[in-house]
Amino acid sequence: RAFGRFALQSRDPSKFEWSNHFSIGIAASFFVYCISLILVAIGLNWGGQNFERLAFILCVASIVFLLEPLGLGYTLFLQANHRWKQYRLLMLISALFSSGLGITLALHGFGVIALAAMIPATQVPFLVAYFIYRHPLRLRIPRLRDYKEGRKFAGLSAANGIFGTGSAFTREG
Repeated sequence: RAFGRFALQSRDPSKFEWSNHFSIGIAASFFVYCISLILVAIGLNWGGQNFERLAFILCVASIVFLLEPLGLGYTLFLQANHRWKQYRLLMLISALFSSGLGITLALHGFGVIALAAMIPATQVPFLVAYFIYRHPLRLRIPRLRDYKEGRKFAGLSAANGIFGTGSAFTREG
């Protein structure tokens, strides 16, 4: 999410290092996806049969970690370049597609899995658009020195989140 704020605050989207941020976002999301699958495996090992159904639901829902960087990257690219018509159309298609999938699965007796499947399904229209339209989002291995501004922004955002949340807790507590 910090990538999104950083991309949208860029003064000139054409000079923004889309590929660096995009590639690091994909790597981070893949890491989180692997961690979620490891946690599911641990739960299956200790949770037994009670955890089996929940494990399948978690596996379906965690697919979003693989799909979101592509969809979110393209969404941010559209927003930063003020391509509002395409962005809104894709948002509408996304809502209709994920809702339709959820309703269809629910009608066929998939229960809570229908809800879990809706989460990654919201990214599908953005993925299709990502592969159809020309865009600057390319996978590459960025050098850390090329990511200097991104690291600085992420550090400041993390500090702001930590201190902002902490101060909110102390005011409310």
